[in-house]
Amino acid sequence: MKCKLFFAIVFLSFCFNLSSQISSFDRYWYFGLNAWDWSSGSPVAVSGCALTNIEGCNTVNDVGGNLQFYGGDDKIYNKNNTLMPNSVGLLANITPKQGPIAVQVPNFSNRFYYIYPQGFGGALRYSTIDMTLQGGLGDVMPASKNIQLRPVVAEGILAIPKSTACNEYWLLTHGVNSNFLC
Repeated sequence: MKCKLFFAIVFLSFCFNLSSQISSFDRYWYFGLNAWDWSSGSPVAVSGCALTNIEGCNTVNDVGGNLQFYGGDDKIYNKNNTLMPNSVGLLANITPKQGPIAVQVPNFSNRFYYIYPQGFGGALRYSTIDMTLQGGLGDVMPASKNIQLRPVVAEGILAIPKSTACNEYWLLTHGVNSNFLC
Protein backbone atom coordinates (compact mmCIF):
# COMPACT_ATOMS: atom_id res chain seq x y z
CA MET A 1 0.00 0.00 0.00
CA LYS A 2 2.84 2.40 0.85
CA CYS A 3 4.44 1.74 -2.53
CA LYS A 4 1.22 2.56 -4.42
CA LEU A 5 0.79 5.78 -2.43
CA PHE A 6 4.40 6.75 -3.14
CA PHE A 7 3.98 6.24 -6.90
CA ALA A 8 0.68 8.14 -6.89
CA ILE A 9 2.36 11.10 -5.19
CA VAL A 10 5.29 11.03 -7.62
CA PHE A 11 2.92 10.84 -10.61
CA LEU A 12 0.75 13.72 -9.36
CA SER A 13 3.84 15.81 -8.62
CA PHE A 14 5.03 15.21 -12.16
CA CYS A 15 1.65 16.25 -13.58
CA PHE A 16 1.46 19.43 -11.51
CA ASN A 17 5.04 20.40 -12.36
CA LEU A 18 4.68 19.60 -16.05
CA SER A 19 3.12 22.93 -16.95
CA SER A 20 6.10 24.83 -15.55
CA GLN A 21 8.50 22.66 -17.55
CA ILE A 22 6.85 22.88 -20.98
CA SER A 23 9.24 24.53 -23.40
CA SER A 24 8.50 25.70 -26.91
CA PHE A 25 10.09 22.48 -28.19
CA ASP A 26 7.35 20.56 -26.34
CA ARG A 27 4.38 22.64 -27.48
CA TYR A 28 2.71 20.17 -29.84
CA TRP A 29 2.42 16.46 -29.15
CA TYR A 30 1.09 14.26 -31.96
CA PHE A 31 0.52 10.66 -30.96
CA GLY A 32 -1.97 7.88 -31.50
CA LEU A 33 -4.95 9.36 -33.27
CA ASN A 34 -4.74 12.67 -31.42
CA ALA A 35 -2.74 15.86 -31.13
CA TRP A 36 -2.35 18.30 -28.25
CA ASP A 37 -1.13 21.87 -27.82
CA TRP A 38 0.54 22.34 -24.42
CA SER A 39 1.36 26.07 -24.73
CA SER A 40 -1.14 27.00 -21.99
CA GLY A 41 0.34 24.43 -19.59
CA SER A 42 -2.66 22.15 -20.01
CA PRO A 43 -3.38 20.01 -23.07
CA VAL A 44 -5.75 21.47 -25.67
CA ALA A 45 -6.91 19.18 -28.47
CA VAL A 46 -5.68 20.03 -31.97
CA SER A 47 -7.52 18.73 -35.04
CA GLY A 48 -6.04 17.24 -38.18
CA CYS A 49 -3.65 14.60 -36.86
CA ALA A 50 -2.93 12.22 -39.76
CA LEU A 51 -1.41 9.40 -37.70
CA THR A 52 -3.19 6.08 -37.75
CA ASN A 53 -1.01 4.13 -35.33
CA ILE A 54 -1.50 3.96 -31.59
CA GLU A 55 2.08 3.28 -30.50
CA GLY A 56 5.43 5.00 -30.71
CA CYS A 57 5.25 8.49 -32.20
CA ASN A 58 7.51 11.52 -32.54
CA THR A 59 6.82 15.25 -32.86
CA VAL A 60 9.32 18.01 -33.68
CA ASN A 61 8.68 21.67 -32.88
CA ASP A 62 11.08 24.55 -33.51
CA VAL A 63 12.46 26.96 -30.91
CA GLY A 64 9.39 29.19 -31.39
CA GLY A 65 6.99 26.33 -30.65
CA ASN A 66 5.93 25.91 -34.27
CA LEU A 67 5.16 22.37 -35.41
CA GLN A 68 7.73 21.14 -37.93
CA PHE A 69 6.78 17.48 -38.52
CA TYR A 70 5.58 14.33 -36.80
CA GLY A 71 5.47 10.63 -37.48
CA GLY A 72 5.03 7.28 -35.91
CA ASP A 73 4.34 4.27 -37.97
CA ASP A 74 6.24 4.12 -41.26
CA LYS A 75 5.34 7.64 -42.41
CA ILE A 76 6.25 11.25 -41.64
CA TYR A 77 3.81 14.15 -41.88
CA ASN A 78 4.55 17.86 -42.25
CA LYS A 79 2.99 20.69 -40.23
CA ASN A 80 0.01 20.74 -42.61
CA ASN A 81 -0.78 17.10 -41.74
CA THR A 82 0.28 16.05 -45.23
CA LEU A 83 2.47 13.04 -45.90
CA MET A 84 6.09 13.83 -46.77
CA PRO A 85 6.36 12.13 -50.20
CA ASN A 86 9.75 10.49 -49.68
CA SER A 87 8.71 9.11 -46.29
CA VAL A 88 6.70 6.41 -48.03
CA GLY A 89 8.67 3.19 -47.83
CA LEU A 90 10.43 3.77 -44.52
CA LEU A 91 11.55 0.43 -43.13
CA ALA A 92 10.10 1.21 -39.72
CA ASN A 93 8.07 -1.02 -37.45
CA ILE A 94 4.42 0.06 -37.58
CA THR A 95 3.76 -1.04 -33.98
CA PRO A 96 6.96 -0.31 -32.06
CA LYS A 97 7.20 -0.32 -28.27
CA GLN A 98 9.08 2.90 -28.72
CA GLY A 99 8.68 4.94 -31.85
CA PRO A 100 11.07 7.02 -33.85
CA ILE A 101 13.17 9.84 -32.48
CA ALA A 102 14.41 12.91 -34.31
CA VAL A 103 17.56 14.88 -33.55
CA GLN A 104 18.97 17.88 -35.33
CA VAL A 105 21.88 17.18 -37.66
CA PRO A 106 24.97 18.89 -36.17
CA ASN A 107 25.69 22.22 -37.90
CA PHE A 108 22.49 22.05 -40.01
CA SER A 109 19.55 23.86 -38.41
CA ASN A 110 17.13 22.69 -41.13
CA ARG A 111 18.01 18.98 -41.11
CA PHE A 112 17.04 16.19 -38.76
CA TYR A 113 18.04 12.57 -38.35
CA TYR A 114 14.83 10.54 -38.05
CA ILE A 115 15.89 7.34 -36.25
CA TYR A 116 13.63 4.31 -36.02
CA PRO A 117 13.69 0.60 -35.17
CA GLN A 118 12.73 -1.91 -37.82
CA GLY A 119 11.19 -4.07 -35.11
CA PHE A 120 12.43 -6.36 -32.36
CA GLY A 121 15.46 -8.16 -33.75
CA GLY A 122 15.53 -5.91 -36.81
CA ALA A 123 17.88 -3.15 -37.79
CA LEU A 124 18.09 0.35 -36.35
CA ARG A 125 17.83 2.80 -39.24
CA TYR A 126 17.69 6.51 -39.96
CA SER A 127 16.58 8.85 -42.70
CA THR A 128 17.49 12.51 -43.02
CA ILE A 129 14.74 15.13 -43.21
CA ASP A 130 15.57 18.44 -44.90
CA MET A 131 13.12 21.16 -43.88
CA THR A 132 14.05 23.32 -46.91
CA LEU A 133 12.50 20.77 -49.30
CA GLN A 134 8.85 20.87 -50.48
CA GLY A 135 8.67 24.66 -50.15
CA GLY A 136 9.76 24.64 -46.51
CA LEU A 137 7.43 21.82 -45.43
CA GLY A 138 10.29 19.31 -45.36
CA ASP A 139 10.88 15.92 -46.92
CA VAL A 140 13.12 12.89 -46.57
CA MET A 141 16.31 13.22 -48.60
CA PRO A 142 16.24 10.31 -51.10
CA ALA A 143 19.99 9.65 -50.83
CA SER A 144 19.70 9.40 -47.05
CA LYS A 145 16.75 7.06 -46.53
CA ASN A 146 16.64 3.81 -44.52
CA ILE A 147 20.35 3.91 -43.70
CA GLN A 148 21.26 1.08 -41.33
CA LEU A 149 22.96 2.04 -38.05
CA ARG A 150 22.93 -1.38 -36.31
CA PRO A 151 21.86 -4.72 -37.84
CA VAL A 152 20.08 -6.30 -34.84
CA VAL A 153 18.57 -4.38 -31.93
CA ALA A 154 15.62 -4.37 -29.57
CA GLU A 155 13.09 -1.57 -30.06
CA GLY A 156 14.23 0.94 -27.44
CA ILE A 157 16.15 4.06 -28.52
CA LEU A 158 17.41 6.99 -26.49
CA ALA A 159 19.18 10.14 -27.68
CA ILE A 160 21.07 12.08 -25.01
CA PRO A 161 22.70 15.46 -25.75
CA LYS A 162 26.48 15.20 -25.31
CA SER A 163 26.63 18.77 -24.00
CA THR A 164 24.66 21.98 -24.05
CA ALA A 165 27.32 23.68 -26.15
CA CYS A 166 26.62 21.72 -29.33
CA ASN A 167 23.89 19.70 -30.95
CA GLU A 168 25.64 16.33 -30.81
CA TYR A 169 23.99 13.28 -29.24
CA TRP A 170 24.78 9.93 -27.73
CA LEU A 171 22.42 7.38 -29.26
CA LEU A 172 21.69 4.34 -27.08
CA THR A 173 19.85 1.17 -27.95
CA HIS A 174 19.83 -2.33 -26.56
CA GLY A 175 20.97 -5.58 -28.13
CA VAL A 176 18.54 -8.48 -28.46
CA ASN A 177 18.68 -11.08 -25.65
CA SER A 178 21.72 -9.47 -24.08
CA ASN A 179 22.74 -6.75 -21.66
CA PHE A 180 24.78 -5.07 -24.38
CA LEU A 181 24.11 -1.39 -25.02
CA CYS A 182 24.87 -0.26 -28.55
